[in-house]
Amino acid sequence: MLKNLPHVLISLLLLGAAAWLYGFFMPAFIEGKNIDDLYSIMYTAGPADEVRNTQSDGTTDYRKTYYAAEKAWRTSRNDWLDTGSGVAISSLTVLLFLRAN
Repeated sequence: MLKNLPHVLISLLLLGAAAWLYGFFMPAFIEGKNIDDLYSIMYTAGPADEVRNTQSDGTTDYRKTYYAAEKAWRTSRNDWLDTGSGVAISSLTVLLFLRAN
């Protein structure tokens, strides 16, 4: 097993890099939506949205509306980027420590 460990770690490094690249080229939002649509929520949300909060200084808080829309419109891009980089970095770290011995 220890004889094949560097090969396994190099394979994991390549797999992590491939997952990261897949996420990198994936769109951040579902088709037809973009970041500008999220910014426009702050100006179009009204009392009928049932998430309007008035802060102590009288300004309106649209955070709940914004984050609910963002969660619904996001793709799994960030998960692919996080997982791919995590696998690649952890396998590279172990591989470098094995090479140091």
